[in-house]
Amino acid sequence: MPHAETLELLAFASVLVVAAAIDLRSRRIPDACIVSAVAIRLAYLVHVAATGGDAGALVTRSLAGAVGVTIPLVALVLVMDRVLGRPSMGGGDVKLLGVCGLYLGVVQVMLLVAVACAVGLAGNALSRRPRGATRPRDFPFAPAIATGCMVAIAWGPTFEGWLLAA
Repeated sequence: MPHAETLELLAFASVLVVAAAIDLRSRRIPDACIVSAVAIRLAYLVHVAATGGDAGALVTRSLAGAVGVTIPLVALVLVMDRVLGRPSMGGGDVKLLGVCGLYLGVVQVMLLVAVACAVGLAGNALSRRPRGATRPRDFPFAPAIATGCMVAIAWGPTFEGWLLAA
């Protein structure tokens, strides 16, 4: 039988795929995706506590990851909205990144953000804009977030060990 953490991450990956697909189609991330991801994480935390694991440390890491990405991101978005005179990032993207922080912790979420920004910039550069458009169209960022999250899940522990050892 698969390990509980593996099942948790597979369920979370499924939520990310759904959020990315919906964002591609409708340029929004449903709150149901955010709530589902939080519920999956809470269920895993309950499982860890019930099986005698160090749930306290995991809760601390989860909350630090969520707060560590959400607060600076909200501040940056508010500044950029003011500078640009238009929305710079949707609220669903901010919430999705916050949820990713619940799963990854502070250090690994830095890898997620770096990869997501690179993927998002590449995707935006390659996307076609309507002729005569005076400003960039809204860009679905959830696929880039999902990609960054998968990279962080796969290589985050190695990245974290490398970064903390340096």
